[in-house]
Amino acid sequence: MSRNLPSLCDATVTAQVPDQYRLIVTIDLFGGQIPYIPVDVLTHGPRDAVRGRRPPLPQPGTRGLVAFTRGDDRTGRWLGAQEPAQPDASTMTPGQGNVDYAAHYDGGWSWRGPDGTVAEVFADGSRLLLGTALPAPTRHIVQPDGQRVASTFTAPQRNPSPPGAMPLAVTLANGFSLAVTAAGSATFTVPAGQTLTLAVAGGATATLTAAGWEVTGVVVAGAGTGDQVGLQTHRHGTGTAAAGTVAPTPGT
Repeated sequence: MSRNLPSLCDATVTAQVPDQYRLIVTIDLFGGQIPYIPVDVLTHGPRDAVRGRRPPLPQPGTRGLVAFTRGDDRTGRWLGAQEPAQPDASTMTPGQGNVDYAAHYDGGWSWRGPDGTVAEVFADGSRLLLGTALPAPTRHIVQPDGQRVASTFTAPQRNPSPPGAMPLAVTLANGFSLAVTAAGSATFTVPAGQTLTLAVAGGATATLTAAGWEVTGVVVAGAGTGDQVGLQTHRHGTGTAAAGTVAPTPGT
């Protein structure tokens, strides 16, 4: 049996229905409440058989706005969440209204600032940073005197029990891959017939092929002050020649 409701109503989430991407909400109405109304959740962009994006569902207790077509309570649609009056997790840095910031459920967070800084911080503390300094996300807290203020949102506050270091794997369709273990060991895998080149712009290169390393520029073996050997200028002995007199053969 349907009930007639106002077209727009304030609502509070009481439960999630993840498999159907729906919510169960309580409707605030005429000084009372109507509990357990199932509503769909609207999203931006396409949602068809091959395309779509579904952001995390609001948690129970979230306040928001629900619309009903022609007032029919069977047509409820969650339009969006409202800013809470108390603590939150996504305060804009003061004076930076153009920051694109998201605090994620696992404790990680994403940031894109108006100055071009881009940061992706993962749950285990790993991070990707484009810029000179990692931003400092903030949130609202309530002080003992009841004042609501912005406060730095630290990693232990975002997730008191974060996971340990996680491995990383990057794999391209052409067969190239980079694998980094949780301990920090790294392995590059290059497709057969291809090369791995390390290069300094305007300087030396070191290229690894199936035949071995090919190096352009000065090659120095050894890291100390007394054991360094410049392989391009090093001289050695051969046969009856005295040590330190025979120059390297070009191409060797």
